[in-house]
Amino acid sequence: MKAFPKSCMPCGFLLLCYGVAGAAYGQVSSKQFEAQALPLLEVEESYDFLRQLTTGLPPRPRDPAIRPRADEIEIGAGWSIEIPADASLPLVTASEELERYLQDAMHVQVAVKRVARLGDWRKGQRVIVAAARAKMPGCGDRLKATKDYQIMVRGNAVAVRGFDDRGAMYGLYNLIMRFN
Repeated sequence: MKAFPKSCMPCGFLLLCYGVAGAAYGQVSSKQFEAQALPLLEVEESYDFLRQLTTGLPPRPRDPAIRPRADEIEIGAGWSIEIPADASLPLVTASEELERYLQDAMHVQVAVKRVARLGDWRKGQRVIVAAARAKMPGCGDRLKATKDYQIMVRGNAVAVRGFDDRGAMYGLYNLIMRFN
């Protein structure tokens, strides 16, 4: 491997990255890449990226023929999402996006409930509880830093505990990705 002077490190790093990729499959010119890749890509209208950022990508619809295995649960009618009444905007937004996702992709009506005090999630029925560890006593002791989260399932209850509200938010987004 060729060494680059420190003054050239950013350029050298880029050259090294592109060189490794090019060497793995033989050298490919930009014209060759363009000829192969561009016909496969959809043409994007102006500001499509902005629409995707504000409305999200279309969800993959639920397959009604699929049934849960013995080690899975089905989130369906009668379920709710519970968050603390004083939840921060990121956690509120994530819970509303999960609600919308379940409705649009899974055809399941759930309600977001903002409760004054969260009970023991393990005793809940048909509920997804999302909160910072401070709001869920005895839970999330292993979470060490902001954005950390843990997802637990027991019976017909799901707990999404974050180190803080942002951690719980990331946990809810992880659920959406798992459903996809």
